[in-house]
Amino acid sequence: MTYPLGKIFISHSAPDKEFVRELANRIEAEGFSPWLDERDLVVGDPLPQTIAEALRSARVVLVVISQASVASRWLRYELNIATDRMIKGECRVIPILIDNVSLPAEAEALLYANCRESLDHGWPSVLTALQHEDHRATNELGFRAQATRLIEKVFAHGYTLSLAEYGGDDYNVVYVKARDHQGEELTIPYETVQAHDSVAKPLGDAWWSDYSDATERIGFPYSLIVTNRPLDISLDQVHRETSRVGLKSSGDHGYKFGEHHVVFVDLSGVEDEGERKQMLKLAKTFITHAARERFPQPAA
Repeated sequence: MTYPLGKIFISHSAPDKEFVRELANRIEAEGFSPWLDERDLVVGDPLPQTIAEALRSARVVLVVISQASVASRWLRYELNIATDRMIKGECRVIPILIDNVSLPAEAEALLYANCRESLDHGWPSVLTALQHEDHRATNELGFRAQATRLIEKVFAHGYTLSLAEYGGDDYNVVYVKARDHQGEELTIPYETVQAHDSVAKPLGDAWWSDYSDATERIGFPYSLIVTNRPLDISLDQVHRETSRVGLKSSGDHGYKFGEHHVVFVDLSGVEDEGERKQMLKLAKTFITHAARERFPQPAA
């Protein structure tokens, strides 16, 4: 998946590879995506051009400052590009000091992560900076991107289905630990519905009529709708912990499994990311339990 923060560029010198590899591993373990020359470059790539393009597109640039790097003209070149973009508000530059050396002039005014003792010592400040910038990037992308990102964190997600969607071309899908009517892993197309005005228009009967007509083309027993528009639709079932998570049937269209069930997650007015994520977790368990009751499940 693509995270709002995008690729995190790690500027460094070759003698510091061991430290940088461990740094990249920790970044990946936190769900971010580092750009590292030995991982992202392939044979035949034009080296200066490819590195410069990655550096100019990165929202975050980590600069590893060491005895080797302060003497490197190449690192100074990368640092000049990064600080110029930082001044323009295009990226965040995070110096990481790993030796007892002075910061380059370009980075003197920046707070740095102190890893002179060890990566363990400075890692919390690096992670905090990444999380802060990731949160900013997420907010800038709007509800649809935020919701999609959280869905893909909570659920196992997969390929894109080549089916016509109301107002669109296809569906993305997620999975839960349950089986469908054919004993296959339960595939759930999902969609986010975003408010486009400051006052969110509720999802009402007209919207539901259009959507339920469109589900006649979906050959799956469940689908998921995550929205920041308040629900003005009568649900057939609601989660026992919150009325913001519930299920509505779009009717029996003659499929082997009978009715198509749409599970809603109403995030209208919910701004906290942790609360949104918790509601999606409730939706996940709601779908899982409903499917297990509805379809015979193979023995574990």
